[in-house]
Amino acid sequence: MFFTLNKKILLFILALTSLACSTVAVADQEESFAYKLAVLYVKNQNPEKVLLEGDIEPAPSIIYEFQWILDSMKNRCINNEETIAATIVEIWHKAQVHKDINILETARTLSLNAKNTVLFGTKKVNFRLTSHYWLVQQIYK
Repeated sequence: MFFTLNKKILLFILALTSLACSTVAVADQEESFAYKLAVLYVKNQNPEKVLLEGDIEPAPSIIYEFQWILDSMKNRCINNEETIAATIVEIWHKAQVHKDINILETARTLSLNAKNTVLFGTKKVNFRLTSHYWLVQQIYK
């Protein structure tokens, strides 16, 4: 009897702990730059749905891909995550004038461009400069 009661209390405590952790994780995620980029992506892909339903939630896979891109850029670049995210949005807006590209494709392309060791060497690079270099190359192709 005592063992069963302790087991129930332990399960209850574990359930509360996991609920608290997941609530914090969701709140933190919504404040992350990856989440904000994913929201921009979803809104741009489905503008009619946003108008009809209001805010729509991005798929976790999109959030994780943006987070992976940001994390890999933090390792390659001298810039912080906020600057990297802001640069992705800035270049995306400018690139849309010249080609049909979404923000996720832009982030992928800018990431690959910044990782190009033939162009930029093996040391850490300035993401803003490598991204603007890519944009100029796209404009004057």
